[in-house]
Amino acid sequence: MGASEDIHRDGTWALEFQLQPLSGSTRYGLATKYHLSDRSAARFGFLIALETSDGGASSLVDQGGSSGSTTITNQYEVSGDQHSGSVFMHFVRYATIGNHFGLSLDAGPVFGWNWAEASQTTFAPPPSSAERTSTAKTIQKNYGLDFQGGFEWNFTRRLALAGRYGFTLLRNEYSLSYTSDQYDPTTGIGSHYGNEQTSDGYSIETTSSVFSLIAYW
Repeated sequence: MGASEDIHRDGTWALEFQLQPLSGSTRYGLATKYHLSDRSAARFGFLIALETSDGGASSLVDQGGSSGSTTITNQYEVSGDQHSGSVFMHFVRYATIGNHFGLSLDAGPVFGWNWAEASQTTFAPPPSSAERTSTAKTIQKNYGLDFQGGFEWNFTRRLALAGRYGFTLLRNEYSLSYTSDQYDPTTGIGSHYGNEQTSDGYSIETTSSVFSLIAYW
């Protein structure tokens, strides 16, 4: 009996180590798969990406006047945090099963999120000690149904490489909040500005490819 046929049987469990390349980042995740029969399975798992950044910058501004030109240096501090991911449950149907290679069709519910916050603090040039901090925060949540096609190649009896790609029907919820605070400790004068926006809707989106290393037992 071939390696794939021997493994894809009723009651078989598998652990999937997954990665999903994205534009500018990569999501990593885990999933468990349970074979309901030699040609069907259920998969439950997650994918997540975490990013953080901190830094500083400065800019030079030349101001000219009747008495000559003056160079002003503006200092900045910037920081950002972002995390995104998804939790999914797929029902898998194997369209073909060979000795070492199989094709699959996946479908099931998915919940995803994308949270990001970025801030910038600007320090006024001397002799002023004023500073302004601007912060933008975005929160996006979506839920819907995944439809994917994929492959699985068993290169040993217990290990396989797999990939899948498809599209998702989504309900999207989005919010953006922006605040700007300015304060001058010398004069004790400050100001605050805030703005919030929300939106929602539906979309059909292609999903980025997901690649997996699968261990069966």
